[in-house]
Amino acid sequence: MRYDKNWENLYFPDFSPFAALDPQRGIMLMSADMFAPDGTFPKEVKDAIHRAVDEDQLHYPSNAVREEFRAEVAKKLREFNNIHLDDKTKLLIVPGSAFGLFLSIRTLINPNSGDEVINFTPTFAENMNDVTMMGAKNVFCPLHEENGYQIDVDELETYITPRTKCIIVTHPANPIGTVYPRETLEKLAALLKKHDIFAVVDQVFERCVYDGREYTTFASLPEMAQRTLTVFGPSKELRLSGLRIGYVTGPAELIDKMEVATDNYVGLPNPLSLVACTEAYRHLEYTEQWLAILENRRNVAREILNDIPNVSCPLPPAGFSFWLDVRKLGKSDEIVEYLVKEAQVGVGPGTWFGINCEGFLRVMFACYRDDETVYEACRRIAVALKKYQGIA
Repeated sequence: MRYDKNWENLYFPDFSPFAALDPQRGIMLMSADMFAPDGTFPKEVKDAIHRAVDEDQLHYPSNAVREEFRAEVAKKLREFNNIHLDDKTKLLIVPGSAFGLFLSIRTLINPNSGDEVINFTPTFAENMNDVTMMGAKNVFCPLHEENGYQIDVDELETYITPRTKCIIVTHPANPIGTVYPRETLEKLAALLKKHDIFAVVDQVFERCVYDGREYTTFASLPEMAQRTLTVFGPSKELRLSGLRIGYVTGPAELIDKMEVATDNYVGLPNPLSLVACTEAYRHLEYTEQWLAILENRRNVAREILNDIPNVSCPLPPAGFSFWLDVRKLGKSDEIVEYLVKEAQVGVGPGTWFGINCEGFLRVMFACYRDDETVYEACRRIAVALKKYQGIA
């Protein structure tokens, strides 16, 4: 069989250990789908979908539906991101932020020509696989625990070569929840201008920032709107993962070409999803409610996990995952399998997220609507890891 040999190097996480979870007792702290598997769609959003179905909006989305979504997103971009759409900066609607990320990277590289893309690590496996699928080279710049996984721009520069086409920045970072201060982003902007390269910035977790921290949209910095493709999505921002809508902003000349590519690859987005997301942007007050739930849950669950001897659980500044340090206990895969069997809890091994990630676990705390389910899972982890160490 003939196929692209680059795909031999794709990273496929091994989910087989989780088959040992009892369907009745097992708890999966792995999903990035907020409050899944529980049904928690906002009423206004469900009502909008019902109206659209009753009105038979089941064909390709009309211009009116698309323009209503664009108008709400443009308002959000102005007010939340300080990005202003005009003749130079445009917006592309895509069926899911994952496709938006893939297309953004693909736009900036020439496949199988030696082009390089810099990924910070820990990172999300999708970021690495996108580059691999395109026949480009992943260059990994490690983020370091000792400085809170912040970007060291001087170190980053050592990874730039004449073949570097872009840098992927997930902000806030996944899985570590890092928020980058304006000063760091300004230094990064200067570096991009110096070497004449682009940034692809994934901001799907942008609303999940805690403790009143300032959040800066990279493309809002001077001259960066024309040097950045920014990927957004209601999946995390509006808690609407299943609707598969995303959008990208960037230089008009690139967005115009990306729009043609989107039409060829995947076509127009789902009309019901557009209607639902449009309505959600009109009721952003509900996002404050779930953010408060997650912030309180983060604080309580972290106390449980950080109290385990020889285990460290830093408080994430953003996102909804803990980056649990179990290096003193053993390897990530071994601990994951033990927790499945002993605690009936599923978490992700750090090795899914790139180099320098052995000995860590990603524990998602946004799963399930009920706080107590998450707390129970964390208590089980604590009991199991104490037993693992022979501690009563």
